[in-house]
Amino acid sequence: MSPGHGASAATLLGLLAWGAPIERRHQAPTPDGKQATTAEPVELRVLRSPTSDSTTRLLSAAVDARGNVFVKWSGDRWIVQYDALGRRVRNVGGGTDPRGAYTSVSAMGGLSAGGVVVVDGEGARIIWFDGAGRVAGTYRVRRALFPTPGRITDRDDRVYVEVARSAGAPEGEFVAHQVLRLRSGRVSDSLGVPARTRTRRAFVQLTPEGPRASFPAETLWTVAYEGGVLVAHSEAMAIWWDRGQAPRARVLSRAVTPVPVSAQERQDWLALASRTSGGGRKYEVPRVKPIIRRLHSDDDGRIWVDRYVVARNQRLPPTGDQRPRLGWRERPTFEVFKTNGTALGTVSLPWGAEFLAARGENLWYRRRTAAGDVVVQATLKWATSS
Repeated sequence: MSPGHGASAATLLGLLAWGAPIERRHQAPTPDGKQATTAEPVELRVLRSPTSDSTTRLLSAAVDARGNVFVKWSGDRWIVQYDALGRRVRNVGGGTDPRGAYTSVSAMGGLSAGGVVVVDGEGARIIWFDGAGRVAGTYRVRRALFPTPGRITDRDDRVYVEVARSAGAPEGEFVAHQVLRLRSGRVSDSLGVPARTRTRRAFVQLTPEGPRASFPAETLWTVAYEGGVLVAHSEAMAIWWDRGQAPRARVLSRAVTPVPVSAQERQDWLALASRTSGGGRKYEVPRVKPIIRRLHSDDDGRIWVDRYVVARNQRLPPTGDQRPRLGWRERPTFEVFKTNGTALGTVSLPWGAEFLAARGENLWYRRRTAAGDVVVQATLKWATSS
């Protein structure tokens, strides 16, 4: 959430159909690890900005229940809407209705009835657009507005946004005071969410690809498709589900051996931190990586756990940005679970890709190319080996 050419119409329609849940077609890994179920994405089509060039960056994207894809590209003034076949349909926002104007697009979420909700962080507003690009509602907050990590809507089209951060928090740490849940343009209730604090002073490098951190130990959470939030800590394979009712339900907990940080990778991180910060601060680079990088919840309620894996030192393509960059990169690797903790398998995305959304056997992700960012729509091809 983002090319096959020459396929028959019947084949394309079959690939586009929302597939059956993974577990119906493929056996999940056994607890003893003797069986591994993995998937590789097969690209169906690529969505590009109408004004794409090498500097184009994807700022935000969302997929609604009808398969429409909404993308805010860095070079375009408006949000661009594509249909399920990847055809550009319209520009969304602005126009003659002032309610549809936004200062920024901090995050977007697809709606079950079709359409998209936009979080305007700078303008402290939330805007709902229907499937035809018309303004369906707005909401303005008086306090600072921040998008939630990952998805921002659940299956009932409630929108989740942070509305405050703690004052005086130590540098590099941040706390969400409250997450509002909005339905139909009004606040329905709110959730208290855990402190997303970093317990180890990680070095954060700003790169053309976005910020990269030296393996922070931190609390993670994201919106659950079925409502509420999923909570974890980066250093343990344990996930809880908070639906606004006490106590939280534990989704899964299992022992996982962390991946070591190679001696050269660790040395390069420490050297970069020292060089960039002028040597005035001490940053910690652990000898083993955390377990979880991020959490995602897809439109079938499945949980995608973004795992830390072994890195490879790559030659990076040149950019106009002169800031130093590390070549160490990990292939995006996800362990996929049901909300009852059942393991469904492992999915690996292409190098440099970023997960955006998934539904059935369909998957959308961002991929960087020499001509700028693109959104890839793919289908998952599973293989089971003993």
